[in-house]
Amino acid sequence: MRENSASECALRFCLRHAEALGARTRMFSTSDLALPLYAPLHECPRSPSALQLVEDLRSAHGVIVSSPCYHGSFSGLIKNALDYANDLLDDEPPLLEGRAVGLIACAF
Repeated sequence: MRENSASECALRFCLRHAEALGARTRMFSTSDLALPLYAPLHECPRSPSALQLVEDLRSAHGVIVSSPCYHGSFSGLIKNALDYANDLLDDEPPLLEGRAVGLIACAF
């Protein structure tokens, strides 16, 4: 949640490199990821920020996930955001299948 955290700086570094190679990028900051707790579609309407995240995931050719490590795992904020990828389950291809996925973990 801290601005300019190690995980945010690492992500910005990767995004700059991707842009230098010609990629178009979008970074979701912690405020963009302050989403309602994920619930399957039939249980809960999606917030505008959740709908935007899902649409951006749907159109992405690749995704880089960057998270601090807490107690040997990634943050709950990131976990909740990734849960929204379940809204792509009925897409073709489903979820993040066929997309490049990069993972960054930052820990002390």
